[in-house]
Amino acid sequence: MSENLKKIEEKKLASFIPDQDDLTVEKLRELLARPTLSEEEAREIILGISTLVDIIIDYQSEQEFNLNQAA
Repeated sequence: MSENLKKIEEKKLASFIPDQDDLTVEKLRELLARPTLSEEEAREIILGISTLVDIIIDYQSEQEFNLNQAA
């Protein structure tokens, strides 16, 4: 991944997670503006987000590897 692309990605991440804190149930309730969100629902959402992030990271790593192999 080029240095410029890395900087852009870091800025995007910083804009989504400005303080880089872990996503907690309370923070999720605040972000979704749903103070009555149950603990179970919040944990399911957090697990889904975590799984999706892992899939995206794996995909990006594979794409970067393929680009390096092609170069």
